[in-house]
Amino acid sequence: MLRALLKKQLLEIFCREAQPQKSKKANKAKPLIMYGLVYLLVFASVGFVVFQMADLLCVPFTAAGFSWLYFAVMGLMAIAVGVIGSVFSTYSSLYLAKDNDFLLAMPIKPRTILASRILGVFLTGFVFQLVVMAPALAAYYINVQGLSAVQIIMPLACLIVISLIVLCLSCLLGWLVALIGVKLKGKSYITVIFSLAFIVAYYVLYSKAYTLLNAMAANPAATAVKVKRYLYPLYKMGLGAAGDVADMLICLLCCVAFSVLVYGVLARTFLRIATATSSSAVKKTKIEDVKGASVSSALFRKELKRFTSSATYMLNCGLGSVIMSVVAVVLFIKGHKLALLINTLPLSSGVLMLIAVAFMYTSLSMSYISAPSVSLEGKNLWLIQSLPVSPMQILRAKIKLHLVLTSPPTALLTVALLYVLRLNLGYAILALASVGAYLVFMCILGLCLNLKMPNLNWTNETVPVKQSAPVTLCLMGGWGLTAALGGLYWVLRNSVSPALYLGAITLLMGAATFAMCIWLKKRGTVIFASL
Repeated sequence: MLRALLKKQLLEIFCREAQPQKSKKANKAKPLIMYGLVYLLVFASVGFVVFQMADLLCVPFTAAGFSWLYFAVMGLMAIAVGVIGSVFSTYSSLYLAKDNDFLLAMPIKPRTILASRILGVFLTGFVFQLVVMAPALAAYYINVQGLSAVQIIMPLACLIVISLIVLCLSCLLGWLVALIGVKLKGKSYITVIFSLAFIVAYYVLYSKAYTLLNAMAANPAATAVKVKRYLYPLYKMGLGAAGDVADMLICLLCCVAFSVLVYGVLARTFLRIATATSSSAVKKTKIEDVKGASVSSALFRKELKRFTSSATYMLNCGLGSVIMSVVAVVLFIKGHKLALLINTLPLSSGVLMLIAVAFMYTSLSMSYISAPSVSLEGKNLWLIQSLPVSPMQILRAKIKLHLVLTSPPTALLTVALLYVLRLNLGYAILALASVGAYLVFMCILGLCLNLKMPNLNWTNETVPVKQSAPVTLCLMGGWGLTAALGGLYWVLRNSVSPALYLGAITLLMGAATFAMCIWLKKRGTVIFASL
């Protein structure tokens, strides 16, 4: 049975987007190839940055005889990235999977179900830590010459140690979130708040990363003393990666033992927490008067409740709105410093307008609330389809949710940028119009893509929110479109004024949005009704 569950989990991880819908001619290879290319591009981009950081440390550390310190520092970075990358989905994948009720109703031991779920967490953490460790190993093998066979193999064993550490930390954090969620109301908001705090702390550390790395590279001996004193397990792992077989075996055994202990702790509470957080959990029913509302208001409240009930949905699709609000506040407070810097640059007001609009385009690409909205209906789609409302009314509610949640921070940030740049009235109006057109364009585009590429067979809402084709196309496509428009202006900069160029782009975007709205009304409603 464990083998069958493991196979199912692997298929969910690697073949989610290859699942055919109602069409028998669905091509399973195309989604996998597309996702492979996207992830390869992201891996290469991040890996290049990490390689530069690793190369900065590798030469001075190994030259001073502190090879173990190099692996300890890079291992700590890999653990941080692995935990951050996997912890947000650990809670939902372990305890909120949609097929938990189905599997628990079968003659399968909860421990067996948990073991298969943990495999997914392990693979996710392994991929994320590999983003750091693969460039780190490459920098080590390139810079250090004359390595023995043991010194070549031992760093590879370090990957398993780090993956097990990431697994244990992610599972423990997910378990703590689950325990808190069972006791408290509004757990989605609590999860979002903790996650945002985690992200802020990560970026604060990242902003100081090069300063810390330069300090460590300048004085490896002092860094070695601190690591050995405060991070002794990493010290032993570093010794093992540097070629000490005994230390590496000790680290592996300790990590395996700790993983078994974590599994035992989770197994003792898995059934209670999984059933308490599932949709079948018993809830007290309160009899209250219900106020009447129009169809559009009722559908909008339904969409808003779906959004606020899911920490994964809020955190991923609404993160762009949060970032825009924070940046706007910072600009209003500290914008004068940016204005002083801009005044020293030989840039015209028109070019500054284009830069501000490009920044807004990039920010809006991170708010893709409409992109997974159809897929998130899942297997309960028939419920809303059975209501006495038209498909277009349902789709309008999804559009309204996107616009209501995204428009205020968009307007706030745009006004903040205009306040800092001090553009004239004509440029300001054109910038506001262009940003508004792009906001509506991305909203309608996300919904159209989701209708064309829905995924209703998911067992974990992380799949449609983070790993679906519409979300990837909106995020990466939005950034790519912004870069392409910037490159096109650079080519035409001597023959087209910034105002004329942005006006033309705004009109084209409005025309594309109008065409997509017509498609939604005619073809999109038919597709939604037939899902």
